[in-house]
Amino acid sequence: MEIIGHQKIWQFLEKSAENQSLSHAYLFSGQEHLGKKTLALEFIKFINCREKGSVDKAKNWHPDLILIDNNGEESIQISQIRKIQHFLSQTSFLGSYKSVIIDHAERMTKDAQSCLLKTLEEPRGKTLLILITPFPDLLVKTITSRCQKVHFFSVPSQVLAKFLNDKKLSSKEKERLIFSFRGRPGKLINFLLNPEKLEKENQILKEILNLSKKDLYSRFQYVKSLESKNVLISEVVKILTEYFRKLLLGHSKENYSLSKLKEILEFLNEVYFLISFTNVNKKLALEILMMKL
Repeated sequence: MEIIGHQKIWQFLEKSAENQSLSHAYLFSGQEHLGKKTLALEFIKFINCREKGSVDKAKNWHPDLILIDNNGEESIQISQIRKIQHFLSQTSFLGSYKSVIIDHAERMTKDAQSCLLKTLEEPRGKTLLILITPFPDLLVKTITSRCQKVHFFSVPSQVLAKFLNDKKLSSKEKERLIFSFRGRPGKLINFLLNPEKLEKENQILKEILNLSKKDLYSRFQYVKSLESKNVLISEVVKILTEYFRKLLLGHSKENYSLSKLKEILEFLNEVYFLISFTNVNKKLALEILMMKL
């Protein structure tokens, strides 16, 4: 994996390792697709290679690493945190750090967060936990207060341009990609690996924006059709959040006032929370959202 940008964060972590002043827990926050998980994996490989030169850094898997990644769709259950506790209680295979990465940490249930708190309060030996989330405020403060906070920012356009230098793309295409993905290297890499996925997202966005000109019946029928298209409602919410956030930060507001954009984004965040952490009817939540567009 290649780290694109975030050199100051890398240097900070590298220096901490050299000075043997690593925290036992870190909270990596920042919007999605910035490269938080990539950097976390690379750093764990770095410190384990540093401890044991025989470890193959090219491998993503390591016997002393657990990665909890529910792809942002399912809650992280207490059983998964107990698995982490059992893992950390065991002796290291290679005498290196016992490391845990929890991606989308905000998706931990209340019981899971309470369980994890015990681990954070009583760290054992050479252990390293990295929590990754775009929504740190959804974690209980007793967890965040026990983590070293590291916030990730958008990657400058010139860094993305440098990454694209050796890619077989036209200058015009490179410029379009840099503009489209605005500082999010993960989104850019996903496109290079799977351009069809972006085309699908763009098609969904186009369909929804066209619905804003139609009556409520048409909007509700579209929501009903998503299941047959194998489109997750959480995926639709993410696509819309990305689009309206881009409008808010960009120069073009389309047909929306600044106050309307903020209202829509606030409601999108509320819908994301409801479908992620409650038993709300997801279809109904999206129908209400459609009424606001």
